[in-house]
Amino acid sequence: MLTIIYVHRVQRSRDLRLERHTFYVVMIAWPLVIIGNLGFVFNIPALASLGLPGGAVVGTVGLIAFGVGTWRARVLPRHAGLGLILWEPGSIATGLMLSPVSPLRDRGSYSAGLWKGLAVAAAAWGMQALSRRSKAAQ
Repeated sequence: MLTIIYVHRVQRSRDLRLERHTFYVVMIAWPLVIIGNLGFVFNIPALASLGLPGGAVVGTVGLIAFGVGTWRARVLPRHAGLGLILWEPGSIATGLMLSPVSPLRDRGSYSAGLWKGLAVAAAAWGMQALSRRSKAAQ
């Protein structure tokens, strides 16, 4: 969530409604996923449904749209937007590819976190490039 908040703070001065609205969608969906995980842990089905499918689906679609908004904002390099667009789909694909080595569990596996690390790195590299540009401009 901190990565998404920081990306939003960097590019929010632009008049881009898609980026702004999808930021709020993601910031609402991810806490729902956290609450849903608590529902799984404490065996409370009403809370569990908030996480999956509710929060997870809304969060994934919102994050893809937020990545498109980042791409269109052109504040960060395009690879930062692409990393956000592919955050969840890449995570799912990585988990499936590595499933022979790291078996999938009912609630996912750690192998999918490899892709999320790359997506966060893409955003970080974009922030670093932005920082270099602003220092060069000064």
